Amino acid sequence: MNATAPTPKLTVESVSKIFRTARGETHALDFVSLNVREGEFVCLVGPSGCGKSATSSLWRKKRCAGSAGGRSRWSSRAL
Repeated sequence: MNATAPTPKLTVESVSKIFRTARGETHALDFVSLNVREGEFVCLVGPSGCGKSATSSLWRKKRCAGSAGGRSRWSSRAL
């Protein structure tokens, strides 16, 4: 049997997120990539400040400030 994997509903490719403050830069995400297929369940778990909100901003329609490079797609449409 030669089944084809379903097309991802959400695709995030090589996205980085940098927060800049007076004290310097914080790299919240460095070249993050992921695929989520229809019916999959994704949960982000971690301590405060580890990048959960920055990661979830990748699939909201409005990209957050400080995003650098990469791309996000929902059902093959750019976000």
